[in-house]
Amino acid sequence: MIEDARFNTVEKRFQNKNELEDLIEDGLRQADSEDWLALMHEEDIAAGPVHSLDKAAQDPQVVHNRTVFKMGHPLCGEVRAIECPIKFEGAVTVAHIAPPLLGEHTEEVLRDVLGYSVEKIEGFKQQDKERGGKSSRSQAAVRHCQDRLTLCWLLLPPIIGSA
Repeated sequence: MIEDARFNTVEKRFQNKNELEDLIEDGLRQADSEDWLALMHEEDIAAGPVHSLDKAAQDPQVVHNRTVFKMGHPLCGEVRAIECPIKFEGAVTVAHIAPPLLGEHTEEVLRDVLGYSVEKIEGFKQQDKERGGKSSRSQAAVRHCQDRLTLCWLLLPPIIGSA
């Protein structure tokens, strides 16, 4: 293939990209990925597998580094999540907590971040009660959040297995 006039320069490889890709794919189908990886390692070519999500979660290095972990969630119970894969020796590990529910930290943000008084926050609560407890926008946001959590809960176990 090196001497093939269709592929002997970068420009020609680009011009004949589809044909080149077809030839490479046909060649790669002649063996499985483990065989190709072994051959590449024998030739001192840096290479590694590209895993599907379920296989990635079961990769020995992922398991060893505890990249997939379990944590409690107030709506879903125990869920699995993905840790940052970059770890430094001696770095402090932190406890994992579930993301807050919609509105869970509203009072703290209004008070501590935005500087609203307790009276002002109580006024917001009163306005909310006068509107029927929750604005329709808030209710829609809660439903959206719950739907997404349900979807995540349904998808995560089969995706990452029992890691």
